[in-house]
Parts: sequence; structure tokens; C-alpha cells
Amino acid sequence: MLENFFVARAENAELWDIEGHRLIDFAGGIGLLNTRGLILLTCGIWGNVIRCLYPLTTPDAVFGEGLKILEEVTVGV
Repeated sequence: MLENFFVARAENAELWDIEGHRLIDFAGGIGLLNTRGLILLTCGIWGNVIRCLYPLTTPDAVFGEGLKILEEVTVGV
């Protein structure tokens, strides 16, 4: 869980704190991904890791579709 931080600057979905750490605001992206059928969580100290949740029995074709959606919505992030 990310504790309090102070934003020095922001551009699109990217934020930089006063110590120069780059953060990504995934709130909008997660909403978009949920509407396209993917469920993602952010994790890590800085929220810079995407955790994908899928059953181990997911067919390769379905997994490939999910990766394609993830690629489409994260281009330019």
C-alpha cells in the first residue's frame, strides 16, 4: 500500500513525487480493462506492478486475447 506522497508534476496518467519517483495512476486504466473483461490489480511499493488474475486452466487462445487487450490499453503508458 502506498503511503502519503507529494506530487511534484503530472502528465497524463504519470505522476512524479518530490523525490523523483515515477508513479502511474492506473485507476482509469483499470476501469477500462474491467469493461473489456480483464481484472487487474496494481501492487508493489510504488503501485508500478500489474498483477493479472486468471485461472490456471485458461485456454491459450483466451489468454492471448487478454494479452492483446492489455497491450492495446497500455500503449503509451
